[in-house]
Amino acid sequence: SSSFFFPPPNTNTTHHKKPRTAQSNNRKPFPPRPSVAVTMRLALILATVFACTVALAHAQSTPSSQVLALQSLYTSLGGSSWTKSTNWLMGDPCTVSWYGVTCTKLNSTNYNVISISLPKNNLKGQLSTTLNELPGLTTLNLSGNFINGAIPSTVYSIPVLQTLDLSHNQLTGQVFQSQPYNAGSIVTFNVSLNQLSGSLPSFSGFTRIQFLDVHANKFYGSLSSTYSSLISLATFDVSDNQLSGSINSYFPTGLTYFNISHNTFSNYLPTFSNFYSLRTFDISHNQFYGSFPSGLNSLPSLKVIDISHNQLYGSVADFASSNGYNTWPLTFLDISHNSFSSDLPSVTAPNIETIDFSNNEFTGYLPYSYSSYSALKHFDISNNNIGGTFTTTFYSSYYLTYLNISRNSFTSSLPYVYNYQNLEVFDASHNQFYDGLLQSTGSKIRFFDVSDNQLYGSFPATYFVSSTLEHLNVSYNQLSYELPWSYSTPSKLSVLDLSNNTFSGEVPSFLSVFSLKVLYINHNRFSGELPLFLQYQQSDLDFSAIDNRFDCPLPSWCDSNNGGNGLCAPCYSQTNWWLIGGIIFGVGFLVITVVIAVAAFVVHRRKKNAETQGLLDYNAITQDAAYVPSYPSDGGSFNAGYAPTPVYVAQDSGSFNNGAYAPVYIAQDSTFNNQGFVQPVYNYQ
Repeated sequence: SSSFFFPPPNTNTTHHKKPRTAQSNNRKPFPPRPSVAVTMRLALILATVFACTVALAHAQSTPSSQVLALQSLYTSLGGSSWTKSTNWLMGDPCTVSWYGVTCTKLNSTNYNVISISLPKNNLKGQLSTTLNELPGLTTLNLSGNFINGAIPSTVYSIPVLQTLDLSHNQLTGQVFQSQPYNAGSIVTFNVSLNQLSGSLPSFSGFTRIQFLDVHANKFYGSLSSTYSSLISLATFDVSDNQLSGSINSYFPTGLTYFNISHNTFSNYLPTFSNFYSLRTFDISHNQFYGSFPSGLNSLPSLKVIDISHNQLYGSVADFASSNGYNTWPLTFLDISHNSFSSDLPSVTAPNIETIDFSNNEFTGYLPYSYSSYSALKHFDISNNNIGGTFTTTFYSSYYLTYLNISRNSFTSSLPYVYNYQNLEVFDASHNQFYDGLLQSTGSKIRFFDVSDNQLYGSFPATYFVSSTLEHLNVSYNQLSYELPWSYSTPSKLSVLDLSNNTFSGEVPSFLSVFSLKVLYINHNRFSGELPLFLQYQQSDLDFSAIDNRFDCPLPSWCDSNNGGNGLCAPCYSQTNWWLIGGIIFGVGFLVITVVIAVAAFVVHRRKKNAETQGLLDYNAITQDAAYVPSYPSDGGSFNAGYAPTPVYVAQDSGSFNNGAYAPVYIAQDSTFNNQGFVQPVYNYQ
């Protein structure tokens, strides 16, 4: 009845009412406060309900064998130091929900543990051997912890286990001592990133396995030929081990992920033309030789091709999907570090993000198709024999961040890389680029290397005001003039190489504001004094200033004549060039004056001697008439012309009478004998 909860009103109770006021007339009356007896009855009811709930909960509990298995796991893996261990060891694991434990109802009275998932939870120690006491366990994920020791064989005895993930721990020993017979339910098997060793098992009993990952361990030996029987296998990753031998058609054609990289596999590669579902193909960092894998460059589902760092050679066909251009999902293509020697293959893939053809022997020019990659981020064709011009080819590559065309034979001006708004790395070193440096490196550039080219001209001031530039190398060019001064204070530039150019002037002092770890200014024409920040040795700075024209004295730490390392030598004493110029001018003027005076004296003396000798000859001729020339008649023309003028040439300085003078007559009239010369006839008197 209602009287059990609330007592009947007491009609005999006398109520003492306060006199009403104007304020109290408008106030609503408070509800009557329950008595202590009523409160106690309500508490009793709630306690009864709670007790019934607990009793009902205990009616559905986890079997004790499973509870003990979980408690053993907690103890063996240092549960007290777990990052998170909510409710562990408190009550029933399923009814109060121990952290990481998932249960399902086994029947009306019992629960069954179906999943233990404790990744990255600071688990330390060895796995307990009682996990097989969890017969309904389908998922065991203890990845990303510090579990050591061997994998207990009892793990493989869990009859319905589908996912076993023990990756990224410190497990040792073999995967299993003997082939398990109850592993047919396992679909996902991941023991990667451990220290497991021994030969890689065949997994022949894993008939339903789809995901097999044992990468980054210490497995050795060859691959089993039984993998082809694993017809459900989609992911196969044995990379980063010590496996060797050859691979043949050991794998089911339904593979989607195939990674055997970073091993020592060798021999020729089989054909992969019928792996139509393959999305990732990675055989990099092995010792395969022979030609490019047949059929690989047209598989319609491929997203990743990586065959780099092998010994493959020959030509490479163009990359294009067998299903057409717009359907190929290829995003990553790396065939670098081989010996391919054909022209560069074209790549017809609208979503390509990475192309790496570096360190081969490719020749020819850049295909035109390379200009259509709107999603390209990484492009590397370095260390080949590619020539021609390199213009702003990737005009639509807004996402391009890495561009390496170094060690080729490009002959043109530098491409306008500042048009690539997200470019961070540009390497065009060891080519034949000419003309001047770009006036800007770009807004996001971190690495800029144009060394060993034929660039000339001045150094742009914008390079020193970049807020992102960390590595700048313009060495081995023909750059000249003084370095521009800058008043900005960027702090990220750590490597600056200006060596082997013809820069002149003083080394700018503002370089001290950079966070330089490397500064090479050697083999230039810098002069003056070294800036203040180089007057003292900096232990964290790799520095060289050899072969410049710095003033003496050099700082002692880099002066070989003063016990230093010689990284600034040689130096030159300061010289008063105005004084030297004045002295040279004065000496030159004096020498020229003396030469002119001597020449004038010689000319005057020779003239005087000539006049004296001529007078002596005339007197000798007129006083000696030993020879009188007689002129034969010329028929009248001689008398009509001008008489020839005899010129006496002394042939003997001693005896005139013996033919000392032989007259030679020069005709002054062309009609005289019609000859230019008259031969006189001498009559001895």
